[in-house]
Order: sequence, then structure tokens, then C-alpha cells
Amino acid sequence: MRRKGIKNERKHIEYLTEKIQDEECATLFRHAIDWMQAQAESYRAWYYICQWLQAIFGVLIIVLGAFYSNAVGVVIIIVGSLSTLTTFALSLHKFYDSWKRYRDSVEKIKSLTRLYISENEPFNSTTKGDNEKLYILELDKLVLNEASEWKFMRDRSATNPSK
Repeated sequence: MRRKGIKNERKHIEYLTEKIQDEECATLFRHAIDWMQAQAESYRAWYYICQWLQAIFGVLIIVLGAFYSNAVGVVIIIVGSLSTLTTFALSLHKFYDSWKRYRDSVEKIKSLTRLYISENEPFNSTTKGDNEKLYILELDKLVLNEASEWKFMRDRSATNPSK
């Protein structure tokens, strides 16, 4: 199911790229969308890896504690420590929040591009070149907002990992 969704999104992005007549706008769109998608997929993968590790370590602690004697106590301590470290990584790096934030940015870029292609408000100027300039400006704003949000979250995590 996930592969089909990715395939459909790639087709949609190719379609949008083909519809953008200005080469500079098409290149900028493609670069921004590819980068945001790669970031979203990376954070998604790390989120699920950490979630699975957390679950596996939690189950291992219970199983080892229930069936084995004190000789396995060291293993239980190690597995418990790994579980705690996985929880810490999820908290510190905010994988889920970052994944969602990048996915939201991808959707905003696609929406902006659809407005530009269809020449809907605010891209309905009749003066040649105005729509392209406005599109580039709006796309740059989205990318800069994402960079600012990333910096804010990074700084916040560095000063207080639990938030």
C-alpha cells in the first residue's frame, strides 16, 4: 500500500513539473519538493525504526525477566538500557514531528504549484513574468519558513530535549 502511494505521488509530481512552463520555476519546484520528500522519508524511517526497537526491547525485558534466572540479569539491564536510549532518541530528535512537518511542506508546495499552473489567485497577473516572480518568491518563503522551523526545533531540542 505504501509503495503505491509513493508511486502515485511521484506521478503527480512529474505531472506538475511538466505543466510548469517556466524552466527556472520547474527546476526550483523539483529541487524543493525532492529535498522535502527525502527529509520526510528519512524521518519517517527513523521514527518507525525507533518505535520497533522500543517495542522489541520492551518485550525482551519481560521475556528474559520471566523465564531466566539472575544469571541473565546483565542482559536484562543491557536491553533495558537500549530501550531507554531508543526512547531518548525519539524524544531528542522529534522524528515523528519532523516527518509530519516535512510532509506538510510537501503538500504546501504541491498546492502552491497547482495554483500557479492553473493561474488562480494570486497567480492571475496578465503582465508577463509577474506570475513566475511571485511563484519563486512564494516557494522561497515556504522553504525559508521550513528552514526557520527546523532551526527553532533544533535549538529547542538542544536546550530542553523533553519538549
